[in-house]
Amino acid sequence: MTVREGTVRALGLWSVAEEDLLGRGGFASVYRCHRVEDASASGAIKIFKNSHYVNTFEREVAALLSIADLPGVPQIFDYGRDAAGRLCIVTEYVAGQTLDDYVKDQGALAVPVVLDLLRGLLLLLGQVHARGLVHMDIQASNIILSAGHFHLLDWGVSESDATGVLGSIRAKQGFASHVAPECYLGRCGPASDFYSLAWLVVFLLTGSKPYHFDEEADKDYRVVAHCLERPDLPDELTSLTGNGAMLVSLVYDWLAKNPDHRNLNYNLDVILREARGSEADFYQYKALPQLQFEFSYLRVAARAGVPFAQYELALRLELEGRMRECLYWLERAHGQAYAKATRKLASLAYANSDAARGRELMRQAAENGSNAARYALARDLLASGEEDRVSEAMGWLERAAKAGNPRAQHLLATRLLAEPDKFEQGQCWMFRAAERGYEKAVVMARELSDG
Repeated sequence: MTVREGTVRALGLWSVAEEDLLGRGGFASVYRCHRVEDASASGAIKIFKNSHYVNTFEREVAALLSIADLPGVPQIFDYGRDAAGRLCIVTEYVAGQTLDDYVKDQGALAVPVVLDLLRGLLLLLGQVHARGLVHMDIQASNIILSAGHFHLLDWGVSESDATGVLGSIRAKQGFASHVAPECYLGRCGPASDFYSLAWLVVFLLTGSKPYHFDEEADKDYRVVAHCLERPDLPDELTSLTGNGAMLVSLVYDWLAKNPDHRNLNYNLDVILREARGSEADFYQYKALPQLQFEFSYLRVAARAGVPFAQYELALRLELEGRMRECLYWLERAHGQAYAKATRKLASLAYANSDAARGRELMRQAAENGSNAARYALARDLLASGEEDRVSEAMGWLERAAKAGNPRAQHLLATRLLAEPDKFEQGQCWMFRAAERGYEKAVVMARELSDG
């Protein structure tokens, strides 16, 4: 397939050996690598397991390029597809040990060490947040200690805080234990990183995960813990004095369920002096045994008004054929402007031949940030045959396509290919959709290349 404008470029030549594996994650593996034409030039290459994860790849590349001048961030050397078509990002190689491995090997860190690390992280985050970027995945496994310095890694799930809307929790919902409560409401921002910092501090001082994640395997427990459970910090933290006690108070400040209640000052000395948090701040929340007693975790969170849980519960009820309950929970989540629920309601309205309501709901989901809804709305408007709807449809289609929705890219491409003066633009969009694995686009892109 010929590389076209807007598609992923070719990676330079880097030598990689299986024995140079540095680590594996859910979506990629990282190796030590060397530039083929200059063996003395080394780096760390992140190879994505799925060659269609273009959106995540582009998000991480854009993030690294936007903060390349900041200390504590790995410098990006190269990025693109290798000869095998795999998505790769090459950054500087940072020798050292991740914080989670360090704590496992050496035990909990002393308070002064944690304070020094936290001071540096706050300085870095102050600059990152000032540039409109939120890391969204601060945890011990993403921080490397090297010769007394740290590097914050893995920017693949970072978000722009321009809108504060979180399209999905993506990878974090599956395994991470540090997702801020507002993420389950479809929102994110700088305060989300401070919430994660709080649990990082707890882990570094005790080696313990947040809440009861060490013993509770049910993934639905995550939303209940972060949104509804009273923080239960390890006993060894209650005995700390001096700066240690101030640090614990700061942790409680940052664990506030409401992001507006977290102190977002980036000066450690100032926020330590201002720290007033305590367990008593969470009196209205419940301990785990109380939450376990009531219902299933997901239903507990749904009844408490968490739209993520309401939406997920609705999907399960739909599979069980319990549509009346399904619609009830979708309406509850829709009432909180949870775009996924609104889009699902729209789809059900269309399926029940209520096109007018379906279109209005889909428009609301599109306005609330759902790219899938933007594509669906555009397709509906174009199919209506109403000339006055075409301009609106193309606007939604372009927004979804630019955000990386492959279906929207394919539909936009087919429209543009039909116009001789926009044929090249259409080709570019078709190749972009093909890169993301959309089968119809893959077939068409092959035909365009052969032609």
